[in-house]
Amino acid sequence: MIKKFLTLLFLFVFLFCKPSLASNGIDTVCKITLNGLSTIKEETFLSVIPLEVGEKFSIQRIDQSLNALRKWGVFDTIAVHFEAEKFGINVVFNLKEATVVSLVEISGNFPYVQNKIRKYLTLQAGNIYTHGTVEKQKEIIINFYKRQGYINTEVEIQEEFEPEKNGIALIFHILRGEILRYKKIEVVGNTAFPKGRFVSLINPLKAYSESRLKQSIRNLNELYRMNGYPRAKVQVEEKDIDYEQNKINLLLSVEEGPQVKVSFRGNERVRYKTLRDTISIFQEGSFDGFEIEESEKRIKDLYAKLAYPNATITSSRKKINEQLYHIIFTIDEGTHQYIKDISFENANSISEDNLKAGMINTERSFGNPAPHLPQFEATDLNTVEENLKALGYTDAQVEAWKTNHPKMNFPISITIPVNPGDQITLGTISFEGNNSFKAKKLKTILKYLEEDVFYEPNLLREKQSLLIFYADNGYPYAEIKERFSIDPETQKAAVVYEIHEGKPAIIGEILVIGDLITSQNAIKKAMGIKSSDPFSYKKILDAQLRVRRLGAFSSVAIETIGLKEKEDVIHLRVKVDEERPFLLDMEIAYTTDEKYSGSLRFTNLNAFGWAKRNTLTFTTGQEVSRAELGWIDSSFLGSSFEFNANSWVQYKKEPTFNYIQLGGSSGFFRRFRRLGLLFKLEIDRNYFVEGSSAAADAQSLRNNTITKTSVSESYDTRDSFSDPRRGFFLLHNTDLFNEIKGNQANFIELSLSAEYNFSPFSWITFNSVVRGNRIYTFGFNVSVPTNELLFLGGDNTIRGFSEDTIGPVDANGQAVGGRVRWIFNEEARIRLGSSLQTAVFYDAGDLANDFGSLTTSSARHSFGFGLRYITPVGPIRADYAWKLDPKPGEDKNRFHFTFGYVF
Repeated sequence: MIKKFLTLLFLFVFLFCKPSLASNGIDTVCKITLNGLSTIKEETFLSVIPLEVGEKFSIQRIDQSLNALRKWGVFDTIAVHFEAEKFGINVVFNLKEATVVSLVEISGNFPYVQNKIRKYLTLQAGNIYTHGTVEKQKEIIINFYKRQGYINTEVEIQEEFEPEKNGIALIFHILRGEILRYKKIEVVGNTAFPKGRFVSLINPLKAYSESRLKQSIRNLNELYRMNGYPRAKVQVEEKDIDYEQNKINLLLSVEEGPQVKVSFRGNERVRYKTLRDTISIFQEGSFDGFEIEESEKRIKDLYAKLAYPNATITSSRKKINEQLYHIIFTIDEGTHQYIKDISFENANSISEDNLKAGMINTERSFGNPAPHLPQFEATDLNTVEENLKALGYTDAQVEAWKTNHPKMNFPISITIPVNPGDQITLGTISFEGNNSFKAKKLKTILKYLEEDVFYEPNLLREKQSLLIFYADNGYPYAEIKERFSIDPETQKAAVVYEIHEGKPAIIGEILVIGDLITSQNAIKKAMGIKSSDPFSYKKILDAQLRVRRLGAFSSVAIETIGLKEKEDVIHLRVKVDEERPFLLDMEIAYTTDEKYSGSLRFTNLNAFGWAKRNTLTFTTGQEVSRAELGWIDSSFLGSSFEFNANSWVQYKKEPTFNYIQLGGSSGFFRRFRRLGLLFKLEIDRNYFVEGSSAAADAQSLRNNTITKTSVSESYDTRDSFSDPRRGFFLLHNTDLFNEIKGNQANFIELSLSAEYNFSPFSWITFNSVVRGNRIYTFGFNVSVPTNELLFLGGDNTIRGFSEDTIGPVDANGQAVGGRVRWIFNEEARIRLGSSLQTAVFYDAGDLANDFGSLTTSSARHSFGFGLRYITPVGPIRADYAWKLDPKPGEDKNRFHFTFGYVF
């Protein structure tokens, strides 16, 4: 602020002490001199500031230039002075480029993920480096670990300067201190609860941390209040830390205060627990006269909401002794009066449901006691009047409502007289000042058009839509006013939008900060927006999202420079914080069908600095061994399409055959808001090691080379991937197979899957899944390779059966697959806690070689129950299922255990 004041003061002195310049008319900028630039190009600097050679010199333009440079955030010092020359004023910028933090890395952060610590730091990539700010981060990290119970944590800072970028990479090496454990917990002043209750809530099995201890103290105070001690206070009296043994001794003091017993009399309609939760005595920690009176009021309000408007509540407080009080609430519930119906006079053909929308007083229905609330009569009448206006009745009037004045314990009927008047509709819609866009185009932006009902507040929403359209098409400074007139003869409203488009604005320089590894060209290409494009809020938001989707950055922020000052050219400051590029993931999994497996994945999030990902994955297990190399381009050629390429070699053991496969694939994926589209090409070479062929297709077990072209569409409205409570998921997939080496078989597989989740209550979710598959062949007697056939039974299809045991069998009774399949899974998930669920399920399905063989008698069914433990990567699932139609020689039940999502 002081620098800005001094600059303006210098300008004032300069302008008013140079009368000769002003008298000669030499007040233009003839030259801009830059001193101190090293890594920043002069043309980039000049394009960022709004000041140009040849324009009239003004303090405002200098101030705007300084603001733009400060927003850019890459200069440590910015000073400006002016030199009078023969043909004008030479504006001289003396600059010192700031050392910019290019990377913030954290090591030794176990047991916490890096991002958990990073979110507490106030220094990020793109910020200007100062020694004091870096030292502050050190304190933040030490205090974070201290709160988690780690004492004597040390942080070493490694600074790596990058002269070519005038940047610095910061690496915080954490030397985690020793963890504190509880040695002794003492409690004084407790009589209501034993010491063990205090110890169990503190839980000394867990390490000491300030946050956990504070939560435990809150839980103890809540325990006292919920057990009748409203004035109880538990606090930490002493904390004695033994740094040699890394132990902590804790002394808690308790002021219990008197116990308060609460009784309710006369409550026939409301449970004791509901009433106890309603009163404020235990919530506020007091039982004086004021709090008892407040509790009476809350009980009365509760009864009023339950349609008992005449309930009366009285109370008495009795002192049993110094440590015990008894408060009795006596309730006269009164009569049950609810609203039976609400009708309207003179509403003619107007929908009563539309008039009732938003009313506080409502008619009785399931789950709605519909109390009569006369205190909200005026509010409801205003709501009805506004509803009429929203239907086009601009002069509507609503009179005071009338009730049937029923006797006690009888339902109430409410009649509301209305005078709608004439309905006004939209007539003509026109625009003034729309020089850049035709009226036809602007009308496509509007939601309400000719012949729709007229409602004045809708014009404000339409105006906002037009402003957003202009701002997204190069006119961020547009202003719009609306006006209308109503023709009394036609009852139509003529609407005019007065548009002042303002000057157009374009995107200027794209200034990337924080790019240590990533190529700026890769970032700019992914943004989908470039210099000289028309300014667009939407495109800027989309650009931020697209850069974030590259996966190479932990955070992305795009800020504008020049928008607030209403400049013609608006620059974008793109601040990125790069992720650690190399990741190593190890996974261990188990399923009843595929047994144990483990994988090791190497990931480079920023291959070659192009913001592309490549992966190398090794998987081994009892049923599979696989090596896979992958490449992912989240913004293919700067578009919204994701490109994937993979190649692999694997050995796979199936219940009826074993084979080796060499394969490769490439595909494009496009994600819309809920819709996903995928196109993929795949080629596989299969070598069968052992197995049996289908009785109906003796040649199905053969070595082959096959190509697969896949097109799939998905639509997802679920509220969660791992534990959905509501929403549905649809998936359609079409696979076209061409056997180029083998029997030259050509066939197509159609797949359809639908999932629906419904939660009538917060503690239960019904999950329904239907799946269907069909293989069609081209030609006669076409042999489908065994590994492309459909199979049924096991963890993820029909539980209670072993993997791939349902359907056509060979001479030995071994299932050999089929060409048509359907599966139905119904599951009720009951939540026992935040992460634990129990489930009851029913599975059904069938597998055959043609539709004619699918019958109700051939379908298989199972029923069972299970447990789910929800983890961030999906639930751990344990199921026990019984066959509802066991056949001779079959097991009647089976246990299933899987880690991962169910279907």
